[in-house]
Amino acid sequence: MKIKVDSVNGVVIATGNLYGRRIKAISRCSKEDTFNEDFGIKLAKQRFKIKKTKAKIANSYEYIRILATELNDTRQRINCLEDTLQRQENELDDIIAYYE
Repeated sequence: MKIKVDSVNGVVIATGNLYGRRIKAISRCSKEDTFNEDFGIKLAKQRFKIKKTKAKIANSYEYIRILATELNDTRQRINCLEDTLQRQENELDDIIAYYE
């Protein structure tokens, strides 16, 4: 995580990357207040942590969605294979019945 402090505008920006995505958290001082750099840094760091955690949650949901899709595809393949197996067993029964 990188911290950039802009004392003139009363802004602290925390940036970093997670899963190849950029995360940016901003702490901005109100115009009515006096700028406190330490407080701004603490706010920016905490907001960065929150955004990072939200990004991890979003990534986990995406992973679950991908796994659910794979699971459904696998169920469909199993159903097709079971149908094929049933047809093959029926053909075997027909062959046996023909030669009895």
